[in-house]
Amino acid sequence: MHQQNQIKRTLSRPDSIEIVRGLLANNTYKNRSALANAVCQRFNFHNARGQPQTGGCVKGLRELERAGHFALPASNASTVIKSPRRLDCAVPDPLDVPAQAGDVRGLALIKVDSVDQMRIWNELMIREHPQGAGPLVGCQLRYTEKRHNLH
Repeated sequence: MHQQNQIKRTLSRPDSIEIVRGLLANNTYKNRSALANAVCQRFNFHNARGQPQTGGCVKGLRELERAGHFALPASNASTVIKSPRRLDCAVPDPLDVPAQAGDVRGLALIKVDSVDQMRIWNELMIREHPQGAGPLVGCQLRYTEKRHNLH
């Protein structure tokens, strides 16, 4: 959160707004992401891994646009909400599940790395997770029990 506040605070300064206006005046940036990358480079908005903070930068730029400081390039964002790839039928209920978690033996997890496995994972998330299948944010590693493996 600290980095996001720093981005907003930096971009809100009058001299920063003028720099962004200058970047926009060049008409070099065809979309908001390209502009945000340039702004991140100009103001050194990078995370601990050295990657540009484009998400926080775009958010700050949108707020300044709403405040009337400048007009941003058109958004590339699609309004289509993708639904997860699902199976044609439900995943079968598990058999012989112990009553106590400590009684589980021989559990093996596999990395989900095929479309068929992703459909099983999505179906299990939709059916079993209290909040459904997502949307998920950030880096993810998906896995399932070995018995659901299709190989």
